[in-house]
Amino acid sequence: MRMATGRPQREASLGLQVIDAESGGEMASRGSELSAFKIRITPDGGSLFVNGLQDRDKYGRDLWTEVLDAQSLKLLARLEKWEVVGARRMDGQTVYLASQPLDQPVQLAVLDPRSFEVIHSWTGSTYASWITTP
Repeated sequence: MRMATGRPQREASLGLQVIDAESGGEMASRGSELSAFKIRITPDGGSLFVNGLQDRDKYGRDLWTEVLDAQSLKLLARLEKWEVVGARRMDGQTVYLASQPLDQPVQLAVLDPRSFEVIHSWTGSTYASWITTP
């Protein structure tokens, strides 16, 4: 990545830590290999969705989502090309909503929260993304 001055911009990840609120002690950490631009927590607080980009070729990048256990930061799954958000169904059950906004046609899907398999999917010809309530 280059800044307007033409000089290279250095991106440095600071990693991710889980800190105990009472003691201030570190409960878990992931090192600087984690290079993400967005982190979200699931509605039940059990998992984190970490979104990042990786260079595909000189013409583009691919999106990825790592699903981490919110307590241990252990990797549960890595979903290539999917951006994932957590939501609740009308009955209160957790559901994961996924999109592939960088690809054409755009894919939207509902994922099983245990296996991360696609339960249902849709295809669109223009940009589309999920909007959820907190």
